[in-house]
Order: sequence, then C-alpha cells, then structure tokens
Amino acid sequence: MTDIKIQMSITRSFGELTVQFGAEQFVEVQTVGERHLAYQKLSDALYQELDLWVSESLPKFGIHKQPQEKQLFGNVLTTTIEATHMERSTFKGKTHWKVFGGRYEKFGVIIYPEHLKSLAFIDLLEGKETYDLSGYTATIELENDKPKRAIKILRSI
Repeated sequence: MTDIKIQMSITRSFGELTVQFGAEQFVEVQTVGERHLAYQKLSDALYQELDLWVSESLPKFGIHKQPQEKQLFGNVLTTTIEATHMERSTFKGKTHWKVFGGRYEKFGVIIYPEHLKSLAFIDLLEGKETYDLSGYTATIELENDKPKRAIKILRSI
C-alpha cells in the first residue's frame, strides 16, 4: 500500500462574490482505481459542504444566481454541466462520443473510450447513435478555459 495526499478545491463565482472550498486527505491506495475512488469520495464530501453553505448563506447576501463553477480535480481544472445526451460520431474511421449539455449543448465535448469504459457506459451504448443523459452531470476538463474532454458522468441527486 502507498500513502498519498489528495487535494481538491472548488471555486464558485456569484458575480462579485467568489466562494472557494478546499480539502486534502491522506489515503492508502494500491491501484489507480482506488485513487480515483478516493478523489471521488473527497469530491462528493466537498460538494455537499459547499452546497450546504451556498443554500444557507447566499440568500443572506441577496444572491439567487446559478454559479459558474470551476474545480481543481487533482491538477486538472474542470467544470460541471447538466448533461442532456451523448451522440456517436465517426471521423477518419474512428468512432467517438460527445457529451452535450449546458454551455456545450451546441457542439458537445468529446469523451474518450477509456472514460466510457471506466464509467460502465460502454455496454449501454452498443448499437446506439444517441444516449439520453437526462438526470446526469458531466465533468469537463478545461484547458485555457476551453473544453478539452469529458472525464466523468454522474447521476444527479
């Protein structure tokens, strides 16, 4: 087993007010999958705390807007969207899937097969051209504030 330190921060901007929550944790892991699970658990806990703070505190400031959120997931800057669907496309003989929703509803964001496999979506997509993602959120990796790829799809709670 290897002890590693995982760190994460989430920043949400509400116009003139910006809120940032951060956490770090030492965990014992043996595999990459265990490390991913540790990040996911930390992310879930951090989002719960932030959402609780936002629901209790923002009305006191008279703020009722939806935030533009960015999150640091490990060393990767990400944003989260409400996903609507995925579409299959073929380019130069290779099949790709794109996640659509939020500000990426028009063009979508690519999601690579290795992410689909790790999310257990690959079997659901067999033989389909589109897949409904109503009720899901997608985490999008950003590069220079532009979407690079979708790295996570989770059922919304």
